[in-house]
Amino acid sequence: MNRYYDVVIVGYGPVGQLLAGLLGAEGFRVGVFERWDDIYPLPRACVVDDEVMRILQADRVADAFERVAVNTQAEYVWSNAQGQVLLSFKRPAYGLSGWNARYMMYQPDLERLLDGEARIFDTVEIHRGWTAIDLRMDADGAAVELESGAIEDGQW
Repeated sequence: MNRYYDVVIVGYGPVGQLLAGLLGAEGFRVGVFERWDDIYPLPRACVVDDEVMRILQADRVADAFERVAVNTQAEYVWSNAQGQVLLSFKRPAYGLSGWNARYMMYQPDLERLLDGEARIFDTVEIHRGWTAIDLRMDADGAAVELESGAIEDGQW
């Protein structure tokens, strides 16, 4: 494990994965530390819009993501348990960025794509099973104290 990085990322969900890939593409030495041993297997987010697609395009995964996502151009309706419509509106087919306005997704699919992109860069090191427990900063930089140990079934 490298001891010196330009950037340390704590947490390797979609945002950490995206950031690792974007920084790796720019040649930064990136150390990523994630407490889970593998991609979290359950969805926590389920919808992205055209602006997120624009960001995924910058990380070179938008086309692959679009193949596993579901384009939703239908009316958006919220109903209560009795079937009474509480909120309803139609979304435009396309957003200002040119991508479809909205996609439904399975978050682990997105994470696999982002992880694959981050791993193509030699300057990105991904360390799973590590938890950041302290951060110290001074004029010369920052130091992150890490503790080994992955989470299994939500337990340490």
